[in-house]
Amino acid sequence: MRGPLLIHASSYPTARSDLEQLFQDCDRTRLNTLDLQFGSILGICSIAGVKTYATKEEMLADSGQHLAGPDYFTEEAYRVGRANAWIIKYPKRFPKPIPNVKGALSIWEYDITGYVTRPVVSE
Repeated sequence: MRGPLLIHASSYPTARSDLEQLFQDCDRTRLNTLDLQFGSILGICSIAGVKTYATKEEMLADSGQHLAGPDYFTEEAYRVGRANAWIIKYPKRFPKPIPNVKGALSIWEYDITGYVTRPVVSE
């Protein structure tokens, strides 16, 4: 997959461990938890490609480019070539999130006509 991708925040964390990870990520990135949006489309980016990590060390070497922790992928994922990460470019946060958007598993489509009045991703 390549091209524009909307960035969606789920309505709620799916497990206590997800909530704990969320707070850790906020601390690490200095994001105020009161500013978090849930159940909204927050912005858009462009997918430039996919990187497959062969080892945990290789993934950790790229830690400045993602928020995945050291245990994000299983050892089996590395072994069978399923430790994949999207390479994104041109991330843009919308001035106002698009609220009350129910997401779905995997990639899904959403019509942002009327919310975005100018192109937000450029090459």
